[in-house]
Amino acid sequence: MTSNRLLPRIAILAATALLAACGADDTERGPEPDTVPRTGDLRILNAIVDSPDLLAFRSGTSVGTVPFSTVVSLDNSIVANYRIDIGFLDAQNTFVPIVNDMEVPIYEDYERTVMVTGTLANAAVTVIANEEFLYGERGTPVLDPQIQFVHAADGIGSLDFHLTAPAAAITTPSATLDLRAYSPISSTAAGDYQLRVTPAGQPGTVLFDSGTFARTSTTRETYVAVNYVGPGGPGIRVIRITALGFAESFPAEVLSAAVRFANLVADLPLADLYFGDPATTAAIFEDVAFGEFSPYLTLAGGNQTVRVTAADVTSPVIHTQAIGVLSGNFATYNLGGLVNPASIVGNYVLDDNRIVGTRTQVRFFNASPAAGVVNVYLLVPGQTTTDVLPTFLSAPVGGAGVARLPPGPYDLVVENAQGVNLSGPERVDIPSDDTQMLTITDTVGGGAPFVVNLATNP
Repeated sequence: MTSNRLLPRIAILAATALLAACGADDTERGPEPDTVPRTGDLRILNAIVDSPDLLAFRSGTSVGTVPFSTVVSLDNSIVANYRIDIGFLDAQNTFVPIVNDMEVPIYEDYERTVMVTGTLANAAVTVIANEEFLYGERGTPVLDPQIQFVHAADGIGSLDFHLTAPAAAITTPSATLDLRAYSPISSTAAGDYQLRVTPAGQPGTVLFDSGTFARTSTTRETYVAVNYVGPGGPGIRVIRITALGFAESFPAEVLSAAVRFANLVADLPLADLYFGDPATTAAIFEDVAFGEFSPYLTLAGGNQTVRVTAADVTSPVIHTQAIGVLSGNFATYNLGGLVNPASIVGNYVLDDNRIVGTRTQVRFFNASPAAGVVNVYLLVPGQTTTDVLPTFLSAPVGGAGVARLPPGPYDLVVENAQGVNLSGPERVDIPSDDTQMLTITDTVGGGAPFVVNLATNP
């Protein structure tokens, strides 16, 4: 790999060689080129478990948003003292700082990571300072793979990080870290590895297992333990931050999936759902009534074929769809349309069940042929549909969406695709620290009038 830091120097040398080849003399060459700017790297890591997308600023200039468990990388930052601000918008859309005008010096060939952890109500900031990768002492390139461990999982005690050969016994940890602590950078040989994380001193209790992954030469990865809010988990997972500053998951990490089934078909009083052939496999969801959401079922991820029948019969199959069940995620399989006339449509939708401070999640599914394609508005009192774009735009039957809104009163309006009012305005209240589910279905038995329902997510 060629260091990004070397590229400007290479370009200047190439340009000089080209001029020499053309026979240019001093009078033709003009002034000498400016010195290559001295630069370092700046990164911002969001590990605040209940945070919305954070807003980050470097010396007053926005550098983008930082969702939970991700990083923004500002490589090749000019050497200087920067002022860093990181915060979020509260329910009144006022910027609330977490990091307020903090001075972070960037030195040549050094990397600084500003890491925010904890909760919105009790946030903390840590600055991790490292030499840039590929730069050892006095600029000597480092060729062996490098690693670093970071503990950023709020509410979790000390952790042991065990980086071993695949399936090797867990013995002496590679690092033992308290919350917000990080290890020195160390080197490893290239090859296949497995990372397991346990409570400190408890090698038999594995909280995270990466599965097997490969380490190649001339790379650096930082392994950051963060809070895990997915299904079947003990509370942490590990993200890997590459030398280029990308946050990634481990391709073979061991995580469960969780799926539930929503029967929103108005002329299907009770439904069964199968992963496989109803003639040879058992239903995974049985007797789910119209308008109901089943409990989540924890299972392994992978490709599945959904088949739906009326309750207690294996034929006819009234709906079939291939889906990919994603490990580490909650999901709902929403079923809408009608049995007769045949218009059933399914939608496998990932559910983010993380409660975010200052914002309430509103999920949406249009199951109603009677309503057709709709625009749905949740308007701040005093607004009209001409003032803002729809909260859920051009949603067909089977269309789904999600929005995060400040809690408070809203006017709920439904229009058709041509902007003709179909329902509302109806005053509704969006509570805090909650998830709401907004559905549109046909009336029981099918057909008009359609029914709009907003309630706490089942």
